[in-house]
Amino acid sequence: MGPGLLVVLVLMLTAAEVGETSMPGGLSPVATDDPGVLNATRVAEEDFNRRSNDLFHTAVSNVISAQTQVVAGLMYHLSLVLRTTVCRKAEPRLENCPFHQDPQYAKRTTCTYKVWYRPWIGRMEAHSAECSGVLK
Repeated sequence: MGPGLLVVLVLMLTAAEVGETSMPGGLSPVATDDPGVLNATRVAEEDFNRRSNDLFHTAVSNVISAQTQVVAGLMYHLSLVLRTTVCRKAEPRLENCPFHQDPQYAKRTTCTYKVWYRPWIGRMEAHSAECSGVLK
C-alpha cells in the first residue's frame, strides 16, 4: 500500500469519527421535559400570544422536539403544537387553562421556534418563529 493511499484511509477514518460527535455550534437533541426547554417553551408561548389577534390565550399542548445549539449563549430549537384555550386575553392567563373543545374556536398551530438564552444577562427571548397555518 502506497503512502498516498494510507493518508487517504487515515483521513476517511478521522472524518467518520468526527461525524459521530457533535460539532461546536451544531444542534444537539435535548429532552422535551428539560427545565431549560420548559422555560423556552413558556417564552415561545408568550411570544405567540403577543403576536396573535385571537380573543383567547393559546398554550403549548405538545413539544414535538427540542434541540440546543451553543451560540453566544444557548439557542433552543423547538417544534411545538399550540392550541387555543378557553381563557380570554382580556383576563389574566390562568396557569391551567383548559383547551377549547368548541370547533368554532378550537385551533391548533404547529410552530418552530428559536429561543435564545444568554445566562450572563439572565434573559431568554424568542429569536424567530415559523408557524404553519391554523389547523382545526
